[in-house]
Amino acid sequence: MISEVAVTYRKAGLSDIDVLVDFRQKQLLDEGQTAHGDISGLLTEYFTRCLTDGSLTQFIAMADGAPVATGGFNILLFPPDWENHDGKNALIVSIYTMPPYRKRGIASNILKLLVDEAQAQGCAEIRLQASAEGRVVYEKVGFVQSPEFMQIHREY
Repeated sequence: MISEVAVTYRKAGLSDIDVLVDFRQKQLLDEGQTAHGDISGLLTEYFTRCLTDGSLTQFIAMADGAPVATGGFNILLFPPDWENHDGKNALIVSIYTMPPYRKRGIASNILKLLVDEAQAQGCAEIRLQASAEGRVVYEKVGFVQSPEFMQIHREY
């Protein structure tokens, strides 16, 4: 058990790509995916492109001088409608906390930062896919289950 430590939060930048790549791979493994092949290069390209063009906003939580959690959102553009004139929405992605730092409110704090930032960027709707473990965290922040979307998942 880790004793209480001060946690600070900041936006990620290009110098954080190695951390984002590492945490994303850990998240995928925790969610039950099987690693086959090296996706580090693909993730590096994704984070570089999206942080550079502004389509991704990512936060990192730091404790004891090291990253312990991360989370971000992508900007999604839809055709404008009467309630969302610019069609801007956010999709929250890649929320991950290192196991020793879980259940300390860190993911909730990152989520609140993401919601505030997405709203500040003019996003009319904020969406996410919830894991069973994350659902309770998301509901505490105000997310509700929506029956609106169906999806097709490509098989590899």
